[in-house]
Amino acid sequence: MQVLGNEAYGLPPLIEDGDTPFTDKTKSLYGQGRWYIVPRLQLAAGVRWTLEKRDEDPFNNVTGQPIVVPDPQIYMKNYSPEVDLTYHLTDDSTVYGAWKRGYKSGSFSTATPPVPGVSNAFGPETANGGEVGLKSRLLQGRLQFDTAAYYYDYSGLQVGAISPPSQGVPVILTVNAASAVTYGLDFDAAYLPDVINGLTLNAAVEWNHARYEKFDTAPCWGGQTIADGCNQEFNPAAGVYTAQNLSGTPLTRAPEWQATVGFNYVVPLPLNGYTLNLSNSNEISSKYVTFLAVDRPNNDNYQSAYAKVDLSATLQNPTDFWELALIGRDLNNKLTSGECNSAPLETGATVANPSGIAGPSPFGIDPVQCFADPGREVWLQVTLRPLAWR
Repeated sequence: MQVLGNEAYGLPPLIEDGDTPFTDKTKSLYGQGRWYIVPRLQLAAGVRWTLEKRDEDPFNNVTGQPIVVPDPQIYMKNYSPEVDLTYHLTDDSTVYGAWKRGYKSGSFSTATPPVPGVSNAFGPETANGGEVGLKSRLLQGRLQFDTAAYYYDYSGLQVGAISPPSQGVPVILTVNAASAVTYGLDFDAAYLPDVINGLTLNAAVEWNHARYEKFDTAPCWGGQTIADGCNQEFNPAAGVYTAQNLSGTPLTRAPEWQATVGFNYVVPLPLNGYTLNLSNSNEISSKYVTFLAVDRPNNDNYQSAYAKVDLSATLQNPTDFWELALIGRDLNNKLTSGECNSAPLETGATVANPSGIAGPSPFGIDPVQCFADPGREVWLQVTLRPLAWR
């Protein structure tokens, strides 16, 4: 990775240039067995075994020397069992329950060059939990709905974070939250009313409660004082605190409520088999956290609640050789973001804004910068299928 400087502002032509190659050796086995206890009751059980070794060799291309980090090698071993119990009440309805242990490997943060003497390794993430649910079809198959309740407990949850700059470069890394829990309810349904041929109504609703149970090692945001919550992990050499406590706060990008409702309507046209397909989808979300922070002014680390409207009309050729579609996305032009962070823009992102001190920083607090999702889009799409010609 290369990070260049702007000489017009007196910065060196090359602030940092480094490589972080790493190797990964993985061994894994998986086995599963199924047993019909009675004709409609099935038990399935399985387990996955994983053994991994990862090594990194970071190198500074400016000095021509290796970058010495505390943890250049990590070992991981895991067993992940799962059990599923399924009962077919009828041919059109099934109830099920499942317990699983999930696993995600640890690795190294390589988005920015490693800092000498600072570990860029992060540990594995594990999850324990399960769900119970019902899948059903009613009204001669015209109504289909699924519902489920779930609970998962995470250990070492991997979370993206941005630390204050080092050697003129903001440090992008992954850290492990000690523990987190998420539980909720899902509901999905699709309905074909018999009074209107070609019309399908659909809806999906989710309620999700997701919180960090213990996470007192999250990096502070620039300008965050002790009184603002930057009061964890005291660094005696620098005389400042370096972390904030996010225990009990919501997980990032985890709205409490989400819903999608819409329809699809296929209208036959009096033009030798041509059809017009009208579709609509409406996305609704409650507010959610966009980056790791506590006690931000005006809670500016939250994306506010929103709704987005999509609508499209497609003219379809009876031979499927071509179709013409007018597609509208986010027609109400609601600008949103799922990825934000606080950035030291006041200091040109090359000097760390002091945090973890008693008094306020002379630079104030780091403002928020976000990557905006696309706003309103209108597309005219022509599709040709030469192999469908008949």
